[in-house]
Amino acid sequence: MISDATIEQESRYNEDIVEKRFKSLRLVPERLDRQGPRSRPEFLVSDSSGPLLTCEVKTIFSGGFFADRNAHASTEDPALLNTGVFSTGIDFGRIRDNLRDAERKYRCLIEDRPSLQALPLLVVFFFDPFADFFDLYPSRMEEFPEVSGIARVVSDHAIRQVAEKMSLNEIKARIEAGSMRGLPASSKEFLLVQNECAINPLPDYFVEMCIRCD
Repeated sequence: MISDATIEQESRYNEDIVEKRFKSLRLVPERLDRQGPRSRPEFLVSDSSGPLLTCEVKTIFSGGFFADRNAHASTEDPALLNTGVFSTGIDFGRIRDNLRDAERKYRCLIEDRPSLQALPLLVVFFFDPFADFFDLYPSRMEEFPEVSGIARVVSDHAIRQVAEKMSLNEIKARIEAGSMRGLPASSKEFLLVQNECAINPLPDYFVEMCIRCD
């Protein structure tokens, strides 16, 4: 099984990644989940003009549970090791469950602070490799009108774009030499899917700072 300590540690680590990403965009993230007795999204994100959006961070640790193995489809579950070959089908259930919970927290925030009711809600996901169906999730999220968009943090997007245009021989030579010469700097960015059905769309200028899914 996946230990509670692992879940807590990894979740906090991912929240820190998102907080740093906002700061790198010259935005100001304020922790909301530590204010008051009720559940709230992790962050209220502001710019120089004031509040810009709210953000909930979700980590999905498992792509399913194998009752016959008493193990999760997860790289974090030691019980899965050495149990043989397995497969998991595409299942959006965990993403939907997390979006429902994000909306629940968002509603609590709006009830407590009605002045924020026009702010969009961004949900940033982190996935275990066996649970990662982000790229397949539809952009029409009719079931979740309060979710303005979903995102994930991707590393070195510009480097990968350049590498895709290289020949295999050039890539091999660079790997052997350990050379990054002429390549873009290492980076982390938000890969964004906007909800076409959102009540409160994300601000255009924030969208422009993200990588958009085609």
